[in-house]
Amino acid sequence: MPTPFFQPGDPRCHRAGRPKGTALEKMRKMAAEVLGEELETPTGRMTRAKKIYLAVSQLAEEGNVKAATFLFVWAYGKPPQAIEIKNSESEPGNPTRFQLVIKTPEALDRVNAGGAIEDDA
Repeated sequence: MPTPFFQPGDPRCHRAGRPKGTALEKMRKMAAEVLGEELETPTGRMTRAKKIYLAVSQLAEEGNVKAATFLFVWAYGKPPQAIEIKNSESEPGNPTRFQLVIKTPEALDRVNAGGAIEDDA
């Protein structure tokens, strides 16, 4: 029979938290290096991140909705998209009755079309 997980000295118990130097941290460091790299452009020197930002900004100005959405979400954060569940008064024989209030247009369109309610992430 296996021993209980939380025993003193058990190496599987990570009391210090997630180990440092994971693949995700290495990728973040590499991305920071690549995006922070200085490039020579016809208008002068700029970072790769700024060059990408300006390219996406140009696409947004030309009418690309996804590019515009990306810029607004990046700059201001994703707007709250809530689905609120309210507990209605219980009826005899049906004690768990809920009222669902959908606050996003996309979710409302899916429900009206007979689809499932899913997260709009």
